[in-house]
Amino acid sequence: MDYLAIDKDEFVHNRESAAWLSRNIGSVRVPSMNEGIKKAVLNKYFFIVINSATIHYLPKLRFLREVTNDPILVCTTNYTMQEQGKAIDLGADFFGQISDNPNENILSVMALIKRLEERAEQRKDAIEIMIHGDILIARNHQKVFIGDKEIPLNKDETSIFYYLLCNHKRALSYEQIYNYIRGEDYEGAPFDAVRSAIKRLRKKIEDAGQDRSIIENVRGVGYKIAAIK
Repeated sequence: MDYLAIDKDEFVHNRESAAWLSRNIGSVRVPSMNEGIKKAVLNKYFFIVINSATIHYLPKLRFLREVTNDPILVCTTNYTMQEQGKAIDLGADFFGQISDNPNENILSVMALIKRLEERAEQRKDAIEIMIHGDILIARNHQKVFIGDKEIPLNKDETSIFYYLLCNHKRALSYEQIYNYIRGEDYEGAPFDAVRSAIKRLRKKIEDAGQDRSIIENVRGVGYKIAAIK
């Protein structure tokens, strides 16, 4: 089994992964929380380690905890009790100083994993996740992030945003969007319902300090996601 490293520092990762490989444990490194979350959804890992010196991890740590039972370790070169409290509260199983001696780090991790084995065997529900540029949506968890900002959307707004992202290369009609969120064949006029939901969605995106023009009007059709620059 591999461990997952969320770390931009190749030197630190190579040093640690060589020591773990001597114990027949491989590694996968990704340079962002978005990619780490995507990997955690798709695979089970021996543990997940985040290098806090290179990764801005706190805004998405709680969501990472929600999508996996794998042990989550946050390693730091600048320990503070304040950051430790935040990390543990958001779901980290460990927050601590990383040693220059990889074998010492291995002993600490193995001791932690031994304590967490029972919980790590529990299963998580399947998750529908979509990542497009710096947007991350988990529809059935009703979680939406743009960059490091979480956007508080309701069920319909989350579903619409998810559906638009899944079809970002084309425009979707009012009927298609309405049928998707309602789960029924088109009857009557969905125009007002969809337009109102899009208006609320854009307002919430704008209130979070993001660009509301990410959702474009397509005249005579409906809506589409703007091209990521």
